[in-house]
This record gives sequence, C-alpha cells and structure tokens, in this order.
Amino acid sequence: GLVGYFVIGFEVPSYHVYFSTSPQDTPTHWHQRIFFLNEPIQVVLLVVSVAITARIVQDHLISRYR
Repeated sequence: GLVGYFVIGFEVPSYHVYFSTSPQDTPTHWHQRIFFLNEPIQVVLLVVSVAITARIVQDHLISRYR
C-alpha cells in the first residue's frame, strides 16, 4: 500500500498556525492515510510537494475571523 500525510500552515498578519500529520510529528485526529493496493507494485522513494496560497478577503458577515 501507499501511505500519505500532509503538513499545513495558515498565516495571517497577527499569527501563524502550523500542524502536520507526519508520523514523525505529534499525533492529531487527522492521522495518516493508507491506500491499500490489490497487487504488489515496485516503487522507488517518492516525495510529492504541493504549495497553495489563498487569500481570505474579510467580509462584514464573517466577523469571527477579525
């Protein structure tokens, strides 16, 4: 099978929040994901990295995030 995990961070001007579901980090309720395969396959070490940047525009209806 294949095992996957993620590292995520949220940055706003006043604070930064990061957490990871990596097996090397503190456990969270998210855990790692295991993808079982029906047949064995040959693999080499594979590391995939994706970076996404999002901008949250504050709206008067979303006062919780101010």
